[in-house]
Amino acid sequence: MTAHRFESALAAFEIEDRLHPPRPGAILFTGSSSITRWNRQLPEDMAPLDVVGRGFGGSTMADLLDAADRILLPWVPRALVVYEGDNDLASGRPLDGVWSDFERFLTWATERLPAAHLYFLVVKYSPARRAIWPLMRRLNQRLWELEKQKPGRWFVLDTATPLMTREEEPRAECYVEDGLHLSPAGVAVWRSVIRPALLAREGHTSAKT
Repeated sequence: MTAHRFESALAAFEIEDRLHPPRPGAILFTGSSSITRWNRQLPEDMAPLDVVGRGFGGSTMADLLDAADRILLPWVPRALVVYEGDNDLASGRPLDGVWSDFERFLTWATERLPAAHLYFLVVKYSPARRAIWPLMRRLNQRLWELEKQKPGRWFVLDTATPLMTREEEPRAECYVEDGLHLSPAGVAVWRSVIRPALLAREGHTSAKT
């Protein structure tokens, strides 16, 4: 079997899961570096929800699909919060190909985690990737249309608009120097969108005991 290109990160998750067995019913955050950089802080930022960070590297949806059985399935989560699509489009992969990967992930989740809610975070319009904003908007529109297909099961959270000014420019304070990753102020914006949505739908059963 070919090793995953983020094998070291996945293996570290598996070791952690052996040391601290998965808790069925937790909420898993997964996806690319915007989640990876938040992994350790997530439980505190989302308290009292039982949240686990499973973001890895600069992943794409294809990478997540390849890793899903290993790092997501053992938890039997009640909900998944997913951020992918950013690196997918930046790599030059056509929009239709990226969307095909999203659809494959939905099929995987439907078959393997039929009771789990899915929360997709729309792709942020970072300064560093301004050249592909039109593609990002088209991907985000497809995500919004997706939400209508499975009301009560699939949800889309607008984590992009609050990072923009009224003039539809990225808020400088929300990004670190690379113009791609979120600063503490940017993470606080995401938290202000995501945490209330999760508390409203998952809070009654996901708090730690």
